[in-house]
Amino acid sequence: MWLCYKHGQWRQNLEPKFNRPVFCRKTGHEIARTILDANKLSALPVLEGSINTANVFKSRKGRYGTIYLNPKHYNNQSLRTLAVAAHECGHAINFHLNKKESFLFISTYTYIIFAIICILALFTISFSKTNIWLFMIGAVPGLLLIIFGFLEEKGATYQGIRMLQKNNLIGDEEKDFVKQYLNSNLLDYVYKYFLYISWWNGCMALVIVAKIVQTNFKGIYFKIIS
Repeated sequence: MWLCYKHGQWRQNLEPKFNRPVFCRKTGHEIARTILDANKLSALPVLEGSINTANVFKSRKGRYGTIYLNPKHYNNQSLRTLAVAAHECGHAINFHLNKKESFLFISTYTYIIFAIICILALFTISFSKTNIWLFMIGAVPGLLLIIFGFLEEKGATYQGIRMLQKNNLIGDEEKDFVKQYLNSNLLDYVYKYFLYISWWNGCMALVIVAKIVQTNFKGIYFKIIS
């Protein structure tokens, strides 16, 4: 929690720099379009999402996938927009052109497995032994989800910065700020998943302890009345 707090303070101090105008004078949509076209991905659309939509590359949306940019990044010109657009293009490029560097499918399937185990655990609360095994098994896909998700985000960040430099979309002074922003997002991702997994493990541990106590209490109660 302390690390999350310090990270939040550090990021807040950098916010004014992230909102500075960019060297290339392009919007998020134009930056993404330039990078994708240069990598022969002209058929991959870049669309404006809703105000509540996260910036994301959806590999299953359309023939080649679709990149969605939040309105505040789709039409804006800032270092933050530059970083976000390049990062999502990094996901798309790795997915289509650098299969060895893409962990998108693996992290997605790992998340599905983790979600299934969570649901099974909820439906088997009355069986304490089953919950213990689900609790232990659930830690495996949970850990893999963090690892593969981190590798996917790291690969997209590296690819995005590389494409910005290759297509002359970033100045030398802007490079460090863009790296800081993307690395900050990467740390946010790791913190959120660690907190999520910790919450899951804590809840499961409480459920197991509660069921064991309940079972022992019932055993003692029946012995007393018999």
